[in-house]
Amino acid sequence: MSGEGRRWFPLIAERAGWLCERCGCAGQSVHHRKKRSQGGGWSWENLVFVCGTGTTGCHGWIEHNPNDAEWEGFHVRPWQQSAAIPVKYQGEWALLLPDGGIQYESGNIPRGDQVQAQGQASRALRQTARVRLYPARHPLFGRQPCTRVR
Repeated sequence: MSGEGRRWFPLIAERAGWLCERCGCAGQSVHHRKKRSQGGGWSWENLVFVCGTGTTGCHGWIEHNPNDAEWEGFHVRPWQQSAAIPVKYQGEWALLLPDGGIQYESGNIPRGDQVQAQGQASRALRQTARVRLYPARHPLFGRQPCTRVR
């Protein structure tokens, strides 16, 4: 890990509570939403804490499924700005702020030509998906290795 990585790792991990910012399992690596080789830097809005490595866990899923990861905000294209792209932060849409904060979005966020459905049906669907896909927030289970099937 580079000097910059050593400096940012604990900051990003603390923001996430040491849990994966995608699925809520125990996190272990920092991922650049916009790759460093494509102009993405070390900044609060460009870094997320995820489980796995570049080939396993959510980190591996993001690297191997860039189109799906882009839809969830975990992959940012070279021509996009990380600060302007919302991320599906532990199941809820949010913007990662330059000061290290997280601003949860209310309502729907258009993602390209896809727009989430509005109203109570959408809310019920998101609640169902969260229960099914994201582990419960339990002191013991919250830090267990991620076993979610991808």
